[in-house]
Amino acid sequence: MKAAQILVVAVAAAIAVYFAVNLAGDTGKQVGQFAGTSSIVLDKRGDAVAQMQYQSDVEPEVKAYHDIVAASVKKIDGAFLFTIDLAGDPNMNEKYETNYVWHIISDKTYTVLMPNFAADSGFASKGWYLAVYDNTDSKYVLEMTKISDMPQDRVQFPVDAQLIGNPASFSYWVSVHVRTDSKNLEKPPDYLMDFAP
Repeated sequence: MKAAQILVVAVAAAIAVYFAVNLAGDTGKQVGQFAGTSSIVLDKRGDAVAQMQYQSDVEPEVKAYHDIVAASVKKIDGAFLFTIDLAGDPNMNEKYETNYVWHIISDKTYTVLMPNFAADSGFASKGWYLAVYDNTDSKYVLEMTKISDMPQDRVQFPVDAQLIGNPASFSYWVSVHVRTDSKNLEKPPDYLMDFAP
C-alpha cells in the first residue's frame, strides 16, 4: 500500500473513532443535515486550538486557515459541492499536512478528505489532494487525486454524487487536522484543530 493510501486510511479511521466516541450519548452535540438542495452550519470564529490526538514532539501553531467559520453543501448537476469557509487562506499552509475532512452519514458512512501538503514540508506529496473513503465497506471509492489550489478563504471542491451513494439526505460534520510527523504515515494525524458544528 502506498504511503498516501496509508495516510488516508489512518485519517479516516481515527476521525471516525474520535467522533463516534465524542458524539455518542451526548445529545448536546449536533451534526449538519442535508435534505435537498443545500445546507449550511456555522462555527464560532477564533475557536481553533491544537488538540493533540497522538504523541508528537512538535505542536503546530494555530493559523487562521485551521479555523472553520462555516461549512456548506449544495447539490449541483449530479455533484455535491463541499465547502468549508475558513478565517484564513488554506493555500498558505506551512510545514505540515493540513487535512480538511467531511464526515458523511447516510445509509453508509463516508469520509471526504481534502489534504494539503505544504511546499516546505517533509512529505513526498505537495499541494492539494482529494480522496473519498467508504468507511462502511473499508475501501476507497476515490484514491488520492491531485487537485487545484483552493479559493483564498475556503476549501471547496465538487464531488460526484455517485462516490458517496447519491443520497437524498445525510448527516455531516467537518473537521481540520494537522499531521506534523512526515515519517510515520501509518498513524492518524497528530492534532485536531477545529470541527463544526
